[in-house]
Amino acid sequence: MNRSPAASATRVDPRRGRCRAGFSLIEILVALAIAGAVLGTVAGTLRRGGEAALRAGRIEEALLVAQGRLAAAGTEEPLSPGRSQGLAAERYPWEMTIESVDLPLPVAGPAAKVFRIAIVVTWREGRAERRLDLATHRLALGAR
Repeated sequence: MNRSPAASATRVDPRRGRCRAGFSLIEILVALAIAGAVLGTVAGTLRRGGEAALRAGRIEEALLVAQGRLAAAGTEEPLSPGRSQGLAAERYPWEMTIESVDLPLPVAGPAAKVFRIAIVVTWREGRAERRLDLATHRLALGAR
């Protein structure tokens, strides 16, 4: 028997012999339970997406701090072996290490030197401590 959706919402009351329109209480409760489950799943997905976007933003900020410090090494600050540290944006402690590297260079004379520059940026995310490490090498001409 094929009934239309409109016909399924109409019921015959056996005591009175007439039709009554509407849904029963159990049908409404089932529909509400399904809607609640769907909304709960959607809300959880949106929350996790928001947390991931916030985490990605913090990683990007830490990366900008590290790249800025690496760019300053040898230009704003002299390239000399040692350690330096600081706090960027009141949230990202950083530590930079510069080491002299002995490599055979094709450049004639002792005036060229290679330095390894490593930087570590840390930050807190809730209870966890996050960390970003970057390292590069720089060639300094005229270095002593």
